[in-house]
Parts: sequence; C-alpha cells; structure tokens
Amino acid sequence: MSEGEYTAERALFEDLDVLDAPATTARLKPAKGSSAAQLLSFFEGLERDDSEEPFWKGVRRMNADGDHVDLAWNDPIDPRLLDVDDVQVECHLYDAEARDVAEKART
Repeated sequence: MSEGEYTAERALFEDLDVLDAPATTARLKPAKGSSAAQLLSFFEGLERDDSEEPFWKGVRRMNADGDHVDLAWNDPIDPRLLDVDDVQVECHLYDAEARDVAEKART
C-alpha cells in the first residue's frame, strides 16, 4: 500500500484504539470530513475485494447507525482440551464440534 493510500484510508477513522480491546462488538466513528456511510462503504469494499479473508468469516454484522459504524463479530468459542493421538491439545482444528458451531454461525 502506498503512503497516499494509507493516508486516505486512515483519514476515514476518528480513532482506531477501540479495536485494541478484545470484544465482540465495536463502534467506530468516522473522522471529521467523513461519514458513517463512507466508513461502512470502505468495510464493504474490503469484504468484496477479499471475501475469503478469514477476518470476514467472523463478522456477523456491519451497519452505519447515525454518526458511527457498528461492527459485530460472532461469539468466540473457547477451545477445549482434547485427546489427539498421545497428546492433549486445545485447538479448534481438532474439534469437530467447534468447527460445526463456527460454520453454523457463518451461515
């Protein structure tokens, strides 16, 4: 990404620090001179450009609401301890039940 592209994208957001805290929702305000509709359009364009990006599989909802954009992610699934061969692991890749729950949340 060029410096100009980065500057243009960054100019859409008032403050990205809200994304630093773990949460299943986020409320993002557009920067002065931008609107919630522009910010939502930016996110929708990112999703359109790369819908297979794993990030989008976790997004449940995006909408512009007044002077902000609300993002909501699917509820997280805590890994559980599973026996795999001669070891125990906590990994969704080995947990068919967790994969099924995640797949249902995506649809």
